[in-house]
Amino acid sequence: MKDLEAKLTAAKGSCQKQQSRLMQITSIAEARATIKHLHSLVVNARVEEYER
Repeated sequence: MKDLEAKLTAAKGSCQKQQSRLMQITSIAEARATIKHLHSLVVNARVEEYER
């Protein structure tokens, strides 16, 4: 029984590590998307400025 509890605890810890990794990946992806969006806004503003 204790062996089973130990395995369950280890699996739970592993699951939490995976979840935090996923959260980091998600936040990195969101940050990249935001950066791309801001970059496109800057590029558009420069094009508009150039066309004036």
